[in-house]
Amino acid sequence: MERRWLPGLNSLRAIAAFVVLIWHVDRFSSTYGIESVGYGKTSAAHSAVVFFFVLSGYLITWLLLCEKSKAGVCLASFYRRRALRILPPYLLVLVWSFLLVWSEGESPIDYARQYAFYFLLIPNVANAFNFSIRCLLPLWSIGVEEQFYLVWPFILKRVQAVPRVLGLIFLAYMGLKLGLRVLEGGPVYQLVRLTSVSSLVIGAFAGWMVFTESPLLRRVYSKPVQVFSLIFVVYCIIVEPLQLTSALQEECQAPVFACLILNVSTNPDSLLKMQNPVLSFLGTISYGIYLYHLPMMFTIGGVLGPWLCSFDDSAAIVLANVVTIVLTTAAATVSYFLVERPLLALKPVH
Repeated sequence: MERRWLPGLNSLRAIAAFVVLIWHVDRFSSTYGIESVGYGKTSAAHSAVVFFFVLSGYLITWLLLCEKSKAGVCLASFYRRRALRILPPYLLVLVWSFLLVWSEGESPIDYARQYAFYFLLIPNVANAFNFSIRCLLPLWSIGVEEQFYLVWPFILKRVQAVPRVLGLIFLAYMGLKLGLRVLEGGPVYQLVRLTSVSSLVIGAFAGWMVFTESPLLRRVYSKPVQVFSLIFVVYCIIVEPLQLTSALQEECQAPVFACLILNVSTNPDSLLKMQNPVLSFLGTISYGIYLYHLPMMFTIGGVLGPWLCSFDDSAAIVLANVVTIVLTTAAATVSYFLVERPLLALKPVH
């Protein structure tokens, strides 16, 4: 299937990035020296990350299948593009974390073991085994995506029966995950769960559906599915994430997120129209927003913490959100225009 673009996805990216930011402001309210008001205790931020995983699986699979149908998948070109997109801001945020460590009177050398996980692009391992650095906690999901980008194109280049392969991967992952939940339930289980292979696979299957124009899309485009998806997502953001059990949280949410993504990006009769220029730009810089928001929170807390403490809890949280949103968006914008976009121009053109 030839398609030059998939509309509305940048707007969805922007919303998901700001969900993570706003929930983290309350969860890490002590960074500002203020009290939590409670909304950060839900797992809405994790649900937004699951959405990102589904979206990544969807886009990468669709793009690779388009590339494969033309001239075949060039792994070297793919990895180069991914490195230019992901690594420069990732390294910038590591440098920012060094400065924050120094500002607290410590040396980054004392955190050599922890930083090793980040430089090796396995921050999800650091998170699972409690070797993470506090201001870098969101980077665990970047590690998961990098590992997916490393493995999935290699597989997709060599297989034809994509749904069958995805089904086998899904079943193997679920067997491992649920088996570890029963037998171990500790850091190894957390690592496997955080890897969220099921969410990536569900997104990949959605990408295959679009590429092949699968008849299943007609069911996804139905009005009941659209309405259910919208209600489900809004409830997850505003109230609390819906799940049958914590062990299956990702598997409960990912199919619904995939339905939302498919409708917004490919259904001409989508109930949700997301082509908004402001949200589209914020989606373009959403990677920077996601990376920079927690270091920005620590920076703001060190500078404006005493001022925020002079307000009552509700007002302080509102002000903390406003300041963090504005400054994080500014940092992500500067990063995009001065670092990311010039490097993206180096991508090979196909």
